Amino acid sequence: MKMKKNLILGILAIATFWQLGLASEERPPFVQFARPMAMGGAFTAVADDNNTFSYNPAGLVQRKGSEFTLLEILGGVSQDAIDALEFLRDNEDHLTDFDDYSAADPEGAANLINEIRTDISRLNSRVFAAADVASYLSGPGPWGIHFGFGLLGSANNTFILEARQIAPTISYYFTSDAILPISLAKRWENPFFIPGKLGVGVTGKFLRRYEIISIRQSTAELDELTTPPLQKGKGFGGDIGLLYQPTDRINIGSMIQDAGGTKMSFEATEAEDGFPAQPERDIVIRPRTNLGLSIVPAKLLFLVPTNDRWTFSADIRDVFHPDEHVLFQNGFRKPFGENLYTHLHFGAEFRYWFLRFRGGINQGYPVGGLGIDIPFLKLDYAYFVREDGGFAGDVKEVNHALSLAIRFGSGNTEARERVKNAKETRKLKTGTPDEEMEPKEKGHQAVAEPESGGDVAPANTSEQKPESKE
Repeated sequence: MKMKKNLILGILAIATFWQLGLASEERPPFVQFARPMAMGGAFTAVADDNNTFSYNPAGLVQRKGSEFTLLEILGGVSQDAIDALEFLRDNEDHLTDFDDYSAADPEGAANLINEIRTDISRLNSRVFAAADVASYLSGPGPWGIHFGFGLLGSANNTFILEARQIAPTISYYFTSDAILPISLAKRWENPFFIPGKLGVGVTGKFLRRYEIISIRQSTAELDELTTPPLQKGKGFGGDIGLLYQPTDRINIGSMIQDAGGTKMSFEATEAEDGFPAQPERDIVIRPRTNLGLSIVPAKLLFLVPTNDRWTFSADIRDVFHPDEHVLFQNGFRKPFGENLYTHLHFGAEFRYWFLRFRGGINQGYPVGGLGIDIPFLKLDYAYFVREDGGFAGDVKEVNHALSLAIRFGSGNTEARERVKNAKETRKLKTGTPDEEMEPKEKGHQAVAEPESGGDVAPANTSEQKPESKE
């Protein structure tokens, strides 16, 4: 099967095959990498890396120093995608010349239609990728202001093959975005006499979108099984985020994505390869409001010390969805709506030396992943399951994702500083290294890694007295 290479659009390509049909509204620009995926998408109150552009610009206030990402690429695939692509490749001639094929082999044509109806149309397959071409996040600058900017890419494609009386039909809904975000954030101590800290962040973004919309195009009318012509659009939008920290261990976050609606204008396209022309049009990406909570407990179950290595988080995303009941369906009589479970996200992350263990619940499904965090190089894997239906358990989509990043300064965050301080505190109390320190490093002097986000194993101090603090 011939697939046009312009779908890659320079930095990424995603192909998604859904059972439910085409999306009923314009998709928001959203770039997601392996770390939040493995944590179930519960990242609104956690975001302290380049994911702040998508999850919460106020998360910038958690940075103690700058971070520079030279490149991050994520890719993944599901078995359903492989099956669907193999079917189209093996049957391309029959699908594009279905009239002749059905006349020459009526039984074969009937079997092909039956296979599409019973098997192929039920596939929930996905091949996807994302990219952070380059981004920068600052530490606190003049007047305590943090800022960040970058070039990000995301894409999504819905592809549906359906059985019809005359010939099978193909429907496309494809979006590929290039996003230029600029974020600013600032934090205040005890705002309005409220104890704790309040961070406020805003993001302005320029969005360039490439889109395909083609509904139930007969395969018999197509010259070949290829993609329709792209329609180009552009627009400007903005996000607003809050991060309230009542204590050093609790974050409460909120974000309005595409605040006020992101308006976009699309150019007209001409008819091509059997696909109809598309007129000029204007659309609005509606706002979405997300709420989040994260906790770094001192002890698990009030008994087991965590050494500040655990983070737990929870999100409710798109709480004011216009067509779904998330919260307060019938006022206070039914505070939890019937669609709440597809909007719930839970996550956890455990840091041990240069390893990151992650897990969570995404829309009712278990997810997980592993990260390797060494100087300048970050490798992350995510097992990610999401719900494509309106209710939990309707349409399960299983994905595997792997990301690779070249990043400097990822450890310049409050979370990393908390772990370092906990180590120093334990060393001062005991005069010996922590028993949980990595065995590989015991007996050897540790090497400082100022640019790494990884946890550095401590030096062996069994023959040295800790320095006293006056």
